[in-house]
Amino acid sequence: NYWRVKAYVPDVNGPASPAWHFCITGPAAVSSSPTFTLLKNANCRLGPGTAYDSVDALLRGASLNIEGRNADNSWFWVKKPSSSGRCWISASVGTASGNWQALQVVNAPTLATVVSTPMLPGTATPTPADFTPPAISNVAISPASIMQNGCGSPNTLTITATVTDNIPSGVANVIYELSGPGPMDSGDGYLIPDGGDYSQSSFQATVGPIAGSTGFWSVTIQAVDINGNASQAGPWTFQVVCIQ
Repeated sequence: NYWRVKAYVPDVNGPASPAWHFCITGPAAVSSSPTFTLLKNANCRLGPGTAYDSVDALLRGASLNIEGRNADNSWFWVKKPSSSGRCWISASVGTASGNWQALQVVNAPTLATVVSTPMLPGTATPTPADFTPPAISNVAISPASIMQNGCGSPNTLTITATVTDNIPSGVANVIYELSGPGPMDSGDGYLIPDGGDYSQSSFQATVGPIAGSTGFWSVTIQAVDINGNASQAGPWTFQVVCIQ
């Protein structure tokens, strides 16, 4: 369609514009990048497989931009939330949304080969790579029975654990996860070392007040070291009751 435009003042028309057509553009289309949401804590690795080193430890609920995939769609190449780099996350630990099928297939990097070479006199011995996850022990939940929020006390519980790594100050995070009898009964948080010093082995968290279903709840604990190695222990149980 074509139009000519005239200015109009009440009872007076101005001259018609010399232009016979013009273009009106609509709003730009909003593109939605594919995303991956973690359903559990997981390692993000240098390549699509557990043989590759972990470069980041990601927590459940994290949302990542997908920028590529491997040939059988079992691993996604995602942007790291902690930096500008990228790493690989297993498709089995979360859900993908958006048109990720249209993304490029990214070739897996070659696994590094460790070659043993003679050491020259006076040369320092290199530090070996760390693939050992932290050890979790002496976990205690106290008390074993608590009151639901609003039903009396005690309505909080204390979780304690001993967590050690094979290198000093190697523990990065100790995370607890709660799961109760109801569909909405869940939560997580961090166990903190004594004095905030991660070279210590004693970790603790105070949890509550619990505002969920009555019944038996479970606690699992995951520990992650500074190299991304993770271990998990549990579950342990406690009971939530309500006395009206």
